[in-house]
Amino acid sequence: MKGSKVWTAIWIAVSIIAFISAIYGLVTNNSELRTTGLILGICFIVGAVMSGNRYKNGR
Repeated sequence: MKGSKVWTAIWIAVSIIAFISAIYGLVTNNSELRTTGLILGICFIVGAVMSGNRYKNGR
């Protein structure tokens, strides 16, 4: 169970970094950075939610 919290924290940290890069892309009008950041952010949030649910169900 301890490992699951670590993984969730890593997922959240990476998704925050991805969204910061997306916001930075918006500010600097860098469409490539913005798109990559948004896609990564969405993927990591979905992954964090799924891994969180898996451990809540006790699997």
